[in-house]
Amino acid sequence: MCLTIITHIMVCDIRPVMPHPSDPDILVVDPYVPPRAQCCVISTAPTDNSNGKKCPLHPCCKLTTKTFSCGCNNELQYRRYEPANDPVNYTEATEYIPGQGGWRKLHSLDFVLPEIEDNQRTEKTSPSDMLRVARRGREFTLHQVLPIIDELEAASERFERAEKSFANGGPVTEYEAGSTALEQLVYEASELKSDFEAWIRTQDALEISEGRKGSLHRWALPLRRILRRISSMRPTKL
Repeated sequence: MCLTIITHIMVCDIRPVMPHPSDPDILVVDPYVPPRAQCCVISTAPTDNSNGKKCPLHPCCKLTTKTFSCGCNNELQYRRYEPANDPVNYTEATEYIPGQGGWRKLHSLDFVLPEIEDNQRTEKTSPSDMLRVARRGREFTLHQVLPIIDELEAASERFERAEKSFANGGPVTEYEAGSTALEQLVYEASELKSDFEAWIRTQDALEISEGRKGSLHRWALPLRRILRRISSMRPTKL
């Protein structure tokens, strides 16, 4: 998978947010989705193009990009944000987009997630920014995959009980509810599985391109077990 790091240099703070990986009551910048298309001001981009190109979504903003290409034509994107001007004020109200010139006190995954290193050996050279982002993406999606595994297993057990009950003349409502709930979880797990595999492939390509070895082999068996557990869920196969 190819990876592009996009830095948005924005007039208005329209950064997308998501729950903190460890504390859902705290919001942090979501680097995996684009910002909304509408900006809070009508303006034109600065004439100085030395720091980025015109943003296709917001005429008042600019962006810069860095890309690692492996030639697959499939791209993962990781987004960062910078204010185009010094904010006139900062607000603690992180859930709501502030007015023109305001900026929210939001943390990024660049600082929320700890630096991930090769624990098998001491790295002789520092990993590139691209590799750090790829490791962070893998770690973030792994934390999303693991909880849904437990939910899938519990839902599968409930469905099997409802299925047996229905076969013995029990209520159809429990069977239908269990089937619907399980199928929804299987769909969510399928999406997460694809994301996880994409970040694994991207990290692997970057590790190799930077002359590193051994960073992923310890993930191979746990990954196969995770995907095998997801794929075995009923009633829908992934």
